[in-house]
Amino acid sequence: MIVLIVLVGLTVLATGGMMLTTTQIRMSENTEAGTYAFYVADGGLSEFLGTDSINGTDTVTYTYTQGTATVWGEKLLNVTTDSTRVLYRIISQGTYGSPGTGQTTRTVSVVAIQSDGEFPFTFGAAITAPTGLTKSGAAGILSGFNAADSTQCADPGAPDVAGVSVPQVPGYTQTNLNVNPDSVPEGNPEILEGPDGLSMLDSLGIDWAAMLAGSVVPPDYVVPPDAYPFSQYSDPGGWPVIIVDADYYLLNTWKQSGRGLLIVRGDLELKSSFVWDGVVLVGGELQTSGGVAVNGAVVAGLNIMVGDTTVTQTYLGNGNLQIQYNSCHIESAFGFYSGPTLAEEPGTWSESM
Repeated sequence: MIVLIVLVGLTVLATGGMMLTTTQIRMSENTEAGTYAFYVADGGLSEFLGTDSINGTDTVTYTYTQGTATVWGEKLLNVTTDSTRVLYRIISQGTYGSPGTGQTTRTVSVVAIQSDGEFPFTFGAAITAPTGLTKSGAAGILSGFNAADSTQCADPGAPDVAGVSVPQVPGYTQTNLNVNPDSVPEGNPEILEGPDGLSMLDSLGIDWAAMLAGSVVPPDYVVPPDAYPFSQYSDPGGWPVIIVDADYYLLNTWKQSGRGLLIVRGDLELKSSFVWDGVVLVGGELQTSGGVAVNGAVVAGLNIMVGDTTVTQTYLGNGNLQIQYNSCHIESAFGFYSGPTLAEEPGTWSESM
């Protein structure tokens, strides 16, 4: 009798152990299946965003070793009135199937901007200063008359723009007029005044947060950790994109001169014989002195687009300064815009549970 009871007890224990083991195996399989489905979904999302020819309205299925990802877009709104830039939510559903768990799905998404590939920015002046601009003295050139010619690009015929673009308040100020009363800005018009700095920047079409994140413009250099690329000016075919991730940066020698797209997160000081062909975008305050020359376009104070209320006025010191509008150099600086793009908006990735 005792032996029988013991055998029954052992049988119960064995059965319970087998059931516990089966449950643990099933839990492990479910976890594994969920992980595979997640990786498939995220991989499909990345591949969709990384294909230039894809439109936000397309539905594409990607097949991987561990499953399939179906990716599609849902239109949210038109960023521009002419629908050249559209905001989409891009959704990727990853599916993993196994005999033990059946089909397991995970869904991830991001918000992205679809651009039609046409040049997306509108530079209405040689220099745009949304927090106002002070020019010391009457020396130098601030010209919106297009200096492009047929040796620089195929279509140099872009219209002239303003010499300076500023908000009505505080506007444009020129000091030392008692020495020389001549106004420096020239163009069509000489000075373009907007209602306020933020609306001026919005009209340019620049997504400053995305630019700093590198999701709109593919950077060739990020300084730091990269060293500043000296002597790019000597390369006639080089139009690099340089992002300077610093609160303050100084460029003051001809060796730092160059061409391309220069993006500075914080304040920028340009001095002495610095020369740049292309576009300079500055998040904070811009200061210049000496014989600085920029041939293309300059925009300062862009950090007000991300809520920074501490950005001060642009200050252009006395000296043989030249900021000359050049549509060909602007086109070359943004030469990576060669077709439709679908750019992820930073901080919008999420998973649907």
